[in-house]
Amino acid sequence: MSRVLVIGRGGVASVAIRKCAQADDVFTQMCIASRTKSKCDALAEKLKNKTKCEITTAQVDADNVDELINLINGYKPDLVMNIALPYQDLTIMDACLACHVDYMDTANYEPEDTDDPKWREIYEKRCKELGFSAYFDYSWQWAYKKKFEEAGLTALLGSGFDPGVTQCYCAYAKKHEFDTIDTIDILDCNGGDHGYAFATNFNPEINLREVSAPGSYMENGKWVEIPAMSIKREYDFDGVGKKDMYLLHHEEIESLGKNFPEVKRIRFFMTFGQSYLDHMRCLEDVGMLSTSPVMFEGKEIVPIQFLKALLIVIGNLDRLRTDLSSSKFIVHRYRLKIINLLCNDKVIISRITQIHIQQLGNFHIDVRDSNRPYSRELHSNVCNSTRIISIRS
Repeated sequence: MSRVLVIGRGGVASVAIRKCAQADDVFTQMCIASRTKSKCDALAEKLKNKTKCEITTAQVDADNVDELINLINGYKPDLVMNIALPYQDLTIMDACLACHVDYMDTANYEPEDTDDPKWREIYEKRCKELGFSAYFDYSWQWAYKKKFEEAGLTALLGSGFDPGVTQCYCAYAKKHEFDTIDTIDILDCNGGDHGYAFATNFNPEINLREVSAPGSYMENGKWVEIPAMSIKREYDFDGVGKKDMYLLHHEEIESLGKNFPEVKRIRFFMTFGQSYLDHMRCLEDVGMLSTSPVMFEGKEIVPIQFLKALLIVIGNLDRLRTDLSSSKFIVHRYRLKIINLLCNDKVIISRITQIHIQQLGNFHIDVRDSNRPYSRELHSNVCNSTRIISIRS
């Protein structure tokens, strides 16, 4: 029995809301809140006869702490799930502290206005000290750790797929399977085809800011930064085939580096089609990915926000959201059961050199031993992949 407040009604939030509604023995009551209440109402109506979960809706400006506090105090949830924009992480965390409610989100904080002088000063100091220039990082939210501890509250950050499930795999592997982990490579493969020349699978503004930023990885406890898309690898993904993937900066590199300081190198790769890259580079070259305001016909606009209004978001297409995104959460729900199954069957033995766990679209788990190759296929037709490599001592 739980009462959850979900803030956000974009593509990712819509998937999470549907999955909460399916798990109605856990999520018995849910309020969907967003700046645009009509979107919340439309989804609640679609789910009305498909779940026992009691769903209500509300309007809220997640940039406004007072509005958030009034909503939380009025609904009295056990948990606030922040699936809005990462710009709003801090205001929602402040509201949760004020209302004494647990907090969860799916992406770490970054500012909407990257030209804000106060933020810029802190950002440039971090760039110089740590050596990576991505706008998003955990320092702003990690600064809340003591406040939540003293209040007896939980704040669970980055609880999506990557980041989120990827760290769970790494933590489980470290605790139960390996003596030492030397390197971690996370490979995110988008194996579907939406049929459009250019579209993003989550908020275009966030997606394009992330992908067009310089790449970075951790090596021997230090950040190494490289130009965007400058490290390319080809990987043959089971069930998907050969795909070009590129090294990106990603949230979990920072958190894994903090919690696994002994790991010598941590990298994150994501696959992209050539059409996506060509469109992105063209948009960047003509200034459409800029976060700095410009004047247009007497009005101030931010180019990337204007672009966002024009682009297709795959997560907002009902058919694809159901067919593709929903399968992502199947893995999230059963991941530990699968790992435990392998342990119970004694498949994982002392000389393992690779765990290759693939997700999204059904499962395929391939566990290889250095002396005796072993493969156990649970399901096939895989669309997404995470890879953890380790050498045992």
